[in-house]
Amino acid sequence: MRTVAGVFTKRADAERAASGLEARGIPRDRITLLTPGADARHVPTDEGERPGTGAALGALVGGAAGATLEESLVTGLPRDELFVYEDALRHERSVVVALVEDENLADTARRTLIDAGAETIDAARERWWLGLRSAELEHYAEGPAAFEHDEALYRRGFEAALGADARGRAWGEAIPALRARYGADVDAPAFRHGWERGRVYDRDLGFGIGLMLTRGQGPILAAAAARLAEAPHVWLVGVGSSWHAALAGELLFARIGGLGRRARAVHAFDLVEYGPPDPGPAAAVVAVTHRGTNRYAVAALTQAQKAGGATVAITGKGDDGPAGAEHVLRTVEQESSACHTVSYTSALAMLAALAAAAGRDDEMAHQLDAIPDLLAMLLGQESWEELAARFGGRRRYWFVGGGPNTATAYEAALKLSEAAWLPAVGLGCEQFLHGPWAALEPDDLVVLIAPPGPSHARCRDVARVAAEIGAPLVALVAEDDREIAPLAAETITLPPVAELLSPIVGVVPLQLLTYHLAVKAGANPDTMRAEQPAHGRARAAAGA
Repeated sequence: MRTVAGVFTKRADAERAASGLEARGIPRDRITLLTPGADARHVPTDEGERPGTGAALGALVGGAAGATLEESLVTGLPRDELFVYEDALRHERSVVVALVEDENLADTARRTLIDAGAETIDAARERWWLGLRSAELEHYAEGPAAFEHDEALYRRGFEAALGADARGRAWGEAIPALRARYGADVDAPAFRHGWERGRVYDRDLGFGIGLMLTRGQGPILAAAAARLAEAPHVWLVGVGSSWHAALAGELLFARIGGLGRRARAVHAFDLVEYGPPDPGPAAAVVAVTHRGTNRYAVAALTQAQKAGGATVAITGKGDDGPAGAEHVLRTVEQESSACHTVSYTSALAMLAALAAAAGRDDEMAHQLDAIPDLLAMLLGQESWEELAARFGGRRRYWFVGGGPNTATAYEAALKLSEAAWLPAVGLGCEQFLHGPWAALEPDDLVVLIAPPGPSHARCRDVARVAAEIGAPLVALVAEDDREIAPLAAETITLPPVAELLSPIVGVVPLQLLTYHLAVKAGANPDTMRAEQPAHGRARAAAGA
């Protein structure tokens, strides 16, 4: 099978080309039209798909969300050309892709695309490089003459950083794949220089974050990060799950963002109703809000804006964004579920990306790139339905964590109450050890989030308390944990990420466990009991 593609300035021409391909005998299911910001249909592959991997695309460019081409297609398009398709889409062009069986039909397809006004992929690739060349020449430390001499190797390295086999990886991780493709060129200084510049380009455009969120938002992310880095204080605010994300964000900005004590999380209600009339002279506010409409999050942004501070909203896709927000970073499409689990996880990832940008922490950004693959491995290690059957029907559920995973404990307890309608408590490990354990009973369940880090020792003490009382323990720990794992009735192995990023990978298995506990209990996990008259009235009374 062969892939033939063309780039079109006008969508109407692209649609005409797609119709022309079909008229010349290419089956409709082997023709795909990719358009900016739109969902694309299945893209056929000439390299074969991985078993169990779908090739549907999300919104490709222009919005906050949407899979990168390599994540969605996996092997659908020529892997060293993916960035060319992305660039075309980002510049409001359309792309027509056809899969054909032989070279004769491929020639027919190429003529059809060109007759309809297509630019070839090779021409699009050259146009892309010409648009970058002057900036890269200026950046080249050895000077213009050296650049002229080294350009071929430099460009090869630049494009290699954008290739699907190495994208988002650190140099050391990528070398085996690079050497297999580029041979001895990898050892040339110009190749390495181009590689590093390609990675900068990738990240500036928001393609380097494997979590798909910063796609098309690189300039917004960079501008927001620069403002926050200069702010005398940064308040991270939210309500409900968004408040839990803000708590995790405090440590992200303090440590990764380099803000130290300048970064503080505060409940949006408390800042607005009990804080000072303004958040502080020129203090910045980062508000996390699923829909962008929470009145206290909006009020916090407005207060900061009036005081001359930077304002950043992290919210779902939708309208113009919350009032008072100078910078709006979009996460995902609005969820139909009232529990906002995808939105929460995405907000954590966006906070991490923003903190890494503010602190210019490339290593943490690299770790963030790897999280999608780590999550895939994590989710495949358990039968979540069996786990829920084993631990369902408990008197009370206790979720305990430390450091950044205090927020994970809070969030998991909230989700269990919202989705499964079960009594749940979320606590930090030190708080649990100072009294609440006295209410623990053998027919409860303790879920402990304890990756390596400063809080691990006290989490170990939580595990010992549960063991003494006889309450079963589900422990989320590292694979090589030898202190907590032996005390657990069940362990869920957390992937090796920095502790500050572990809330992203730690909350997802707990969301899945909650879902299956809800199903086992006969609860609708998406409605917060709104379909039940009394709880429907209660929800209206809450005004949330």
